[in-house]
Amino acid sequence: MKQFRSHQRDAFDYLFPNLRQLGGQGYLAAPGLGKTGVALRLVSAMACIEGVRRVLVVSPEKVLRHWQREATEWGCALPVELLKSTPAARNRQLAENRAGIYGLSLDSVHRTELLDHDWDMFVVDESSKYKNWTARRTKGARRIAAKTPYALLLTGSPAPNCPSEFFAQQFLLDKGRTLGATVGAFRDRFMRRGGFENREWLFNYESLPHLNQLLSPWYLRQDKSVLPPEDGRNVHYIELEVELPPSIKKYYREIEKDLFTEFQGQHHYVFSGSQKYNRCRQITSGRFYDENRCVVELHDQKIKRLLDLVEESPEPVLCAYQYSHEIEAIRRIARRKVPTIDGQTSAEETQRLIDEFQLGVHPLLCGQADALSHGTDGLQHGSSMLVWLTLTDTPDTHDQMNCRLDRTGQTKPVTIFYLMAPGTLDRPILRKLQRKATEQEAMIDHFKANYPHSLAS
Repeated sequence: MKQFRSHQRDAFDYLFPNLRQLGGQGYLAAPGLGKTGVALRLVSAMACIEGVRRVLVVSPEKVLRHWQREATEWGCALPVELLKSTPAARNRQLAENRAGIYGLSLDSVHRTELLDHDWDMFVVDESSKYKNWTARRTKGARRIAAKTPYALLLTGSPAPNCPSEFFAQQFLLDKGRTLGATVGAFRDRFMRRGGFENREWLFNYESLPHLNQLLSPWYLRQDKSVLPPEDGRNVHYIELEVELPPSIKKYYREIEKDLFTEFQGQHHYVFSGSQKYNRCRQITSGRFYDENRCVVELHDQKIKRLLDLVEESPEPVLCAYQYSHEIEAIRRIARRKVPTIDGQTSAEETQRLIDEFQLGVHPLLCGQADALSHGTDGLQHGSSMLVWLTLTDTPDTHDQMNCRLDRTGQTKPVTIFYLMAPGTLDRPILRKLQRKATEQEAMIDHFKANYPHSLAS
């Protein structure tokens, strides 16, 4: 049976009494610190002390399998059982009224039949996916939380894009006692009107100290500084420039120039249904989808650089990609089968590929960043090298993906390569991710540098 590490013991000692007293706690810890183990021990303690019998865990599907494995390793007092995929099958399963931890995919949390059954505790894994107050999954989670005595939130991405994104998550913990029971009440206290024609709600940062004071009893934050010195690992971030062919550069500049405009003395970047922005990102990757969803081939510069890195590496390489056409091109140029994990890969197949990656069966494992960045533990035992072929522009996905290798169990310094096409949106997107700047700030910096004549006109 696994034993707590020092930071996990500290987390448990903080969360357990507060969970009993307040009825809810949020554990915001960097990926790899062992959140699931702490959560399982909390559930076990609540079962023994508070008589908790039935626990509903809502998380991405791939993470649920992780809960099953971890429950055995941590000696959890309650068994973990995955809920069936259809409402009728779930009802039959729950009607047996067995004590246990029931795992449910976040895509099913809105199902009304879940409200027909009593829950003693509600655990929301990857709670950062519940930032949107009006989203269907958030509405479903709110209904369950409203009738459940205890709630626990877990996430490896504690830093939101905006403090207001904590409102929906906080409601799951306290049913609105701290920040208000409605989004209107929250906006009146912490936000203001602004933006185009005063139509947007903007967070009032003058109220941030007050908001932090209200939230502090409900959350424990841990980053990797809690690890002892012997567990410290160096992470090297390397930007590799990949020059585009001159004709592709020219085409790219023509497309990109239309993204920039100046209006009433203010600098803006503009999208046409986001198509031009995505087109620019895809051009740097080497190909793009036209209006008929057909792939237009442009160049192979980044993929060739990726394969050079694989050839030079003494260990397997993990690659993060963004677009489906990229993996098709990798397989064509490499002239071999390249294993891939994407949104359609089952949890069983994902685990099989991770196991093989650990054994060194595959010199290259590719993963679509959105699919691979959550609920995939074990990759750190197979490699210490990650290559970003095309960057995501979502900070949460970026941070989680990097932590697939930089996490507990990694024994080597981690190297993260970014393949960057100079003079394109690659670098401002990376800067946005690194400093968590707004998209507007990052893009305007880029256009100031690349289109000075436009700014002067």
